[in-house]
Amino acid sequence: MRHAVSYLVAMTVAAGLLSGCGSSQISPQQKQKNAVTRLGKDAAEFLVKEARWDDQTSQQVILISQPAVYSEEDNQDALHVTPRELRDALTRGLLSLKHPPRVVTWAPSSTSELPASLWVLDARLLNSTPLPLSDRTLYPYRLELRIGHNDKRPLSMVTQGAFDGTSVPRVERP
Repeated sequence: MRHAVSYLVAMTVAAGLLSGCGSSQISPQQKQKNAVTRLGKDAAEFLVKEARWDDQTSQQVILISQPAVYSEEDNQDALHVTPRELRDALTRGLLSLKHPPRVVTWAPSSTSELPASLWVLDARLLNSTPLPLSDRTLYPYRLELRIGHNDKRPLSMVTQGAFDGTSVPRVERP
């Protein structure tokens, strides 16, 4: 009898959890966070590939400066991504790599005296005017990354794409 009661309680709890999972709605903010997180992961993979650290990625320390985020002509319809969201996405993307570098979300104003294993990452995101299609809206972006150290010529990378409006609804500006 005691086991039957325990079994019944366990099944009731499991059913409650499963029904809660099935009916949960993903908020617009969570959808946007997922898309920006994916952008950070893609950018991190691209960055490490282009930097050609080979097996030395985990020996590097990347200092991420405050990203710049712009909307074309301050377009109110553009997707709103904050500098903090972009920096968090880049940080998470770098830390999710198979052999991640060390990441610090701070960067000095001058890089002339940094050790060789310290790199400063600058990021700039430009949100363009949305492109309405027949079944959804695309939110184009251009992400510019610069990584360098010791005032040597930095490595620059640019990636362009678009967030799909069906998976990233427009989130109102605060």
